[in-house]
Amino acid sequence: MAISIDTPVPTHLGWMPAGNLQLGDILYTPDSGHATITRLHVYNPGHCYEVEFDDGITFVCDEHTKLQVQDREQRNMVTKAINRKNRKHKFGVRGQYPIKTITEIEENYIRPDKRLEYSVLNSRAVAFPTRDLPVPPYLLAIWLAVKTPKNNLWVNNLPIEKIKRIARNYGYAIVVRKVHSKRPGFDIRPSSKDSFLFAGAEIPNSIPLSYMESSIEQRQEFVEGLIDSQKPWYDSKLNKYVINDMSFSYLKHLQGLLESLGYKTSLMKYKSAKHYRLQFKLHENPRKNRRLIKKITKIPAQECVHIETGTQFVVGEGFIPLC
Repeated sequence: MAISIDTPVPTHLGWMPAGNLQLGDILYTPDSGHATITRLHVYNPGHCYEVEFDDGITFVCDEHTKLQVQDREQRNMVTKAINRKNRKHKFGVRGQYPIKTITEIEENYIRPDKRLEYSVLNSRAVAFPTRDLPVPPYLLAIWLAVKTPKNNLWVNNLPIEKIKRIARNYGYAIVVRKVHSKRPGFDIRPSSKDSFLFAGAEIPNSIPLSYMESSIEQRQEFVEGLIDSQKPWYDSKLNKYVINDMSFSYLKHLQGLLESLGYKTSLMKYKSAKHYRLQFKLHENPRKNRRLIKKITKIPAQECVHIETGTQFVVGEGFIPLC
């Protein structure tokens, strides 16, 4: 299995290009585990393939790279089993799906009826280590979502008593006050700005990398704070949370954090507006959380790195599981 040397790969030392990996580096597996690199070498294949999924995620690899795939029939069986609540149904166990090379997938990934044949299950939550963070993830999510350009924090419909309780557990205080025509606002004390400055970190306008690479529990706390901030609204027809924002950087970082927890997302820009829209589901059945292989394109050869770990590991934007 080989991927292009510039493919970003999450490791125990942080994200790095595949070409910078070394023997013994620890990678992350799609089942919330870890894998150690046991074999590694850089080479030039005869040609490469660019694989594109239906959500726009792409990666470049050689012809021997393998993916564990579901075909259309298996997806239909999974859906029927879930709808029947048949707990004995075994499809959805990752190990029971076939493993195919890119060249094998390329032969028939588009059906005669033009529908897409193969999909790849998304990674489960990636098991990054616990981090020492300047501000508790829950409170940072509230602060980033609620603060205005003038750094005001408005109460509006926030579950302020819950926020007070969680803040108190971390040694923080939520002070509610009346400002601007008696409109209720609040302060987080000590302030998030002061906490970042005291830790020697920059005051963030988006989600800091340390939070995106924190433990599963810390990232889940951030998502809980985001939901409690009332910034995403729930679309009952789509069965999804939806968040609109003019900052592409913020939504892109948030999308990465959500996908690192195994959630399915989509990010788009409105043609007639200046804002972006991120949609995501929090409790979707993992057996249906997948990406369809939309396009496989043969491209000129690129320098690649062959990686062996003895198990699956995740690479690139979207945490694509490779075999």
